[in-house]
Amino acid sequence: MRLRLQNHTTRKGANAVASARILVVGDEGIVAEEIRSRLKRLRYRVAAVAFSGEEAIKKAEETHPDLVLMDIRLRGDIDGVEAAQEIRARFDIPVVYVTAYADEATLQRAKTTEPYGYILKPFEDKELRTGIEVALYKHNIETRLRQSERWLATTLKSIGDAVIATNAKGRVLFMNPVAEALTGWKHKDALGKGLTEVFNIVSEETHEVAENPVERVIREGIVVDLANHVLIARDGTEIPIDDSAAPIRDDKGNITGIVLIFYDVSERKRAERELAKYRQHLEELVEERTGELRIANEQLEELYQQEKELRQELEEEMRKRIEFTRALAHELKTPLTPVVMSSEVLASELKDETMLRLARNISRGAANLNSRIDELLDLARGEVGMLQIKPEQVDVLQLIREVVADVAPVRLSREQSLILRLPPSLPLVWGDRVRLRQIVLNLLNNAFKFTPAGGKITLRARQEDGNLVVEVKDTGPGIAEEEQQRLFDPYHRKESDRERLSGLGLGLALCKTLVELHKGRIWVKSRAGRGSTFGFSLPLEGPGR
Repeated sequence: MRLRLQNHTTRKGANAVASARILVVGDEGIVAEEIRSRLKRLRYRVAAVAFSGEEAIKKAEETHPDLVLMDIRLRGDIDGVEAAQEIRARFDIPVVYVTAYADEATLQRAKTTEPYGYILKPFEDKELRTGIEVALYKHNIETRLRQSERWLATTLKSIGDAVIATNAKGRVLFMNPVAEALTGWKHKDALGKGLTEVFNIVSEETHEVAENPVERVIREGIVVDLANHVLIARDGTEIPIDDSAAPIRDDKGNITGIVLIFYDVSERKRAERELAKYRQHLEELVEERTGELRIANEQLEELYQQEKELRQELEEEMRKRIEFTRALAHELKTPLTPVVMSSEVLASELKDETMLRLARNISRGAANLNSRIDELLDLARGEVGMLQIKPEQVDVLQLIREVVADVAPVRLSREQSLILRLPPSLPLVWGDRVRLRQIVLNLLNNAFKFTPAGGKITLRARQEDGNLVVEVKDTGPGIAEEEQQRLFDPYHRKESDRERLSGLGLGLALCKTLVELHKGRIWVKSRAGRGSTFGFSLPLEGPGR
């Protein structure tokens, strides 16, 4: 622990404090009134006027002035000197004598009260003002000095380390309670004794008497650390300590003494011994565990090789699956393409209503199969991280209206109503327009599929907490809670829907993959018999940012 001592200087402006309150004490009313008038001209405030010593003491207690102007000769049994002594002792108020008496006997009596000034009558305003300013300044400095001394003494007595201060000759001037407890010396007994008598230290290693800290500090003139010492207390008890000593300098830099800081390190030393034993034990354990770890490492290396081989096999299987999916899609799309094109041409040429309906059925079936193949390919790409999006700024309201127009024939064929709850405007979203369209279309088709004829579907969109939120609510049969957890799994279909509805169960799984590629979230809220709400949210900044 190191101690640094600094010089503290109190400064105050040279101008008088205009708001100082002054008690005027005199035996003559005319003189007192004259002094009151002068004080007002000098911009001081008169707290009160007293004409006797007894009255002066009472007024001082009542008004607590900043300063007392006291005449020595007063009415009553107490003169100015006795009143000043009482006021200073009881209230710590500075007193300046204002009197016509300057004889030696009077001066000697006045000096015993330690006045802050002595102004002889007659006097000029300048003399009065100077006397008041000097007195107020001196009292302020003394008050702050006493506070500083009390603060320092209290601090030194309160800190947890032991403190001893000496003069330049090494005579003890101060000990705090911790120093008393460690050395076994009381402050009153140690006062004036040599430091080495009170602070008897030896080397921890050799047990030889250590150098006197006072001599070393005075010789080197710097803070000195004195570690690895043992303090021999007054009763012979040996206490391991760490200590340091610092010079005390006056305002000219001369060393006037030293301050010694030390503290008991018995617990630390005990902890160090325990730590050494524990370290030895740990080293033995480490050696033992090292052998075990070596064996375990060999086993892990073997497992790692096995895992590596399995991973390579899995990657190969995934590659084969991707290739198979691509080949399957190609094989399916190749014969499907002319069916789609031919059915569209046929539908445009036929006039017979029955044949036209058949041609349109063929066209829709082919288009549906083409969509299933695309979904299968997208899902396969998503599972292996190959599905990518092409972000751009998208007007979501326009996109939704386009999708709604596209699905109108499906809705009308089932006599279902579609209600739009859209705001007048929405911020542009940074995303893949094609994939966002695919998400909305899949959710609407899902709602059409599970809502009975004549039912109602509601499409909502809004901005919420920095996200775009889109929800599709249907009036279908609803979904049991245990089924909801698996709705977004590939190829999953409700048990009750497997025979009734077509499809591979890829639409919602693909929606989940596409939403997550946009750093968004997808969810379902449903209760059996109460319909379902499918929704997703996308950050407005989007993955492209």
